[in-house]
Amino acid sequence: MLLSAAVDILEEIRRVLDIEIEGLQSVRSNLNSNFARAVEVIASSKRHVYVTGAGKSGIIATKIAATLRSTGTAATFLHPSEALHGDVGMVGKDDVVLSIGKSGETSELNALLRVLKKSGSTIIAITSSPESSMAALSDLVLEVKIMETPSQSRS
Repeated sequence: MLLSAAVDILEEIRRVLDIEIEGLQSVRSNLNSNFARAVEVIASSKRHVYVTGAGKSGIIATKIAATLRSTGTAATFLHPSEALHGDVGMVGKDDVVLSIGKSGETSELNALLRVLKKSGSTIIAITSSPESSMAALSDLVLEVKIMETPSQSRS
């Protein structure tokens, strides 16, 4: 019984790793000049990088902001709803906004981007929908195809 469970666990680990490898290969094959430009924009930011997203994309945005801070980049997670209720005033002309959304149609995120567009900040979108409203509101669009996730493949 114990050996059988160990084999099942190893098979599951391999399955999850295969899905993750496939996702990384997809990102690698879709790299283009927009990715290099996004790195340049973030690296040359004169003030602050705000990373935003809602739902699961918000969780990812929080992690990206933390990772940027660990590199010495001034970065903060900006919650779309909170920003629309007062926090948007801290975002200015020389700031960069990194917006993350799978569909690119999240209402509160797009409402925030419409306001931020007027501030003159540079908006970079990461989305699987390059024709989305979020992409249209952005200065630079990074298309990331969303592959099957390990939890989706179980059903």
